[in-house]
Amino acid sequence: MAGTRSLVELPAGARAMVVGTTADVEPHVARRLVDLGLVPGTPVTVVRRAPLRDPTLYRFADTSMCLRAAQARHVLVTAELPGELPGETTGELPGELPGELPGETTGETTVQEAAGLALGVR
Repeated sequence: MAGTRSLVELPAGARAMVVGTTADVEPHVARRLVDLGLVPGTPVTVVRRAPLRDPTLYRFADTSMCLRAAQARHVLVTAELPGELPGETTGELPGELPGELPGETTGETTVQEAAGLALGVR
């Protein structure tokens, strides 16, 4: 398909529209991607990548989901879409999600602090 590329190629913050899957995708992987909601016409946003670039957090179909590059490379998307996509909230910066632990995006939270927060200890 002309003008398409793999979802894994998009930079953080990019928005695109799903157009299909690659021809070499295994049937069980294709089924899983469809079950997750990555069907043609679905807008998708690259929220952020892990420090070693895998996995990547994507926002689509009213949810946020991490996908490994091995799966995301099979999702074909159109070129980047400008502006806000339907269902997205405004004013959020890529990488900032509601409900994150303090310091999570900067790596300042230690394992002990995270465990304490999970147990309600401050």
